[in-house]
Amino acid sequence: MNKTKNCEFCSQIFEVKSSKKVEQRFCNDDCRNGYHTYFRRYTKMLIDTGEIDFPTIKKQVDKVFLNFNN
Repeated sequence: MNKTKNCEFCSQIFEVKSSKKVEQRFCNDDCRNGYHTYFRRYTKMLIDTGEIDFPTIKKQVDKVFLNFNN
């Protein structure tokens, strides 16, 4: 039986490709690219409005990924 899930960008139900090493989150490349575009724009908006600064983002990302990789 094939696994299905909802796309994290458009919410469309799609069939998960089992050959992928990483769990599939999006129904296609356009949705994956759209998700990352919105994510970058939102982050830029937070920086531009002064709600967060890049050094804080970098520190938090480094903290999470350094702990994740160890």
